[in-house]
Amino acid sequence: MPQKYTQINSSIQEIANGNQITAFDFKTRRRNSSIKSPNTAIFKDLYVLCIKGSDVSYSGEAKGYVYLKDGRKIKVQSVSGKYLAVPCAIVAR
Repeated sequence: MPQKYTQINSSIQEIANGNQITAFDFKTRRRNSSIKSPNTAIFKDLYVLCIKGSDVSYSGEAKGYVYLKDGRKIKVQSVSGKYLAVPCAIVAR
């Protein structure tokens, strides 16, 4: 069954001084699926500020609902799990 849209709340956590903190808490985001992929909604704009020269470990999580065209609502959630070190470097071309 194709979806009408997907709506999520998400956050990115980081390890700072040995403690887990929320680096960014995103407000509710809503995405429609495309005609080409009626069962998929893509969220590409979930990121935190890059501070040049910093190495930070991040983890992310999202939860929300998929609203189907037949009126059903399906709960979805995901946690990236382990923290990944992300070196921040500004690159120009």
